[in-house]
Amino acid sequence: MTYQQAQQTQQARPHGGGKWFEQAWTLAVPGEQVYGAADGDLSDLIRRVPRRYRRPDMRLGSERALDAVVGLLDLLDTLGDLFESVSWGLVRSLRRLLRGRALRGGWQSLAGRFVITVRSAAADHRNDDVVLVSTDRRLLVATHVRGRLVPLGELAHPQLRRVKVRHTWISDRVDLHFEDGSVAALEVNRENLPALPVRP
Repeated sequence: MTYQQAQQTQQARPHGGGKWFEQAWTLAVPGEQVYGAADGDLSDLIRRVPRRYRRPDMRLGSERALDAVVGLLDLLDTLGDLFESVSWGLVRSLRRLLRGRALRGGWQSLAGRFVITVRSAAADHRNDDVVLVSTDRRLLVATHVRGRLVPLGELAHPQLRRVKVRHTWISDRVDLHFEDGSVAALEVNRENLPALPVRP
């Protein structure tokens, strides 16, 4: 399905955008048409963003990430990373064998920068909540805080090549394929699928 076909489909069902559709209009500029707002979470198979990549210049363009003060000491952060690696390492390795890697292309790829953008919405870089707002001009990346949408960044339509739905009985996985060949996995439930942007 081309983007234009996706636009026509979503225009015919403008409220396929789920519970964030109405608020999504507040993120649009005058004259911009909103087609849908898909709510999801980053896959829990994506590990934490390494500290060296937690910089504003590593996020997506035009980001308006939440400004937050990181109050954790580096020592505590390092211990937390170590505990997470030990406690989840084996389980994640087994799941990756069955489902494939949830982030492909590295942290400097479009997929990596997408994950950094979403995670940077929280002071501890652990935010997983993401809302993809599809418009006629761009794809907005947002999160929700206390019932309100907060914009984080944006992608040009050509930067997201396709969205592959990989739902199983134990997973609501959806893979975002970017133009540089990188991939980031989300968990998006069935009700939000019609609001996703480009789908094959």
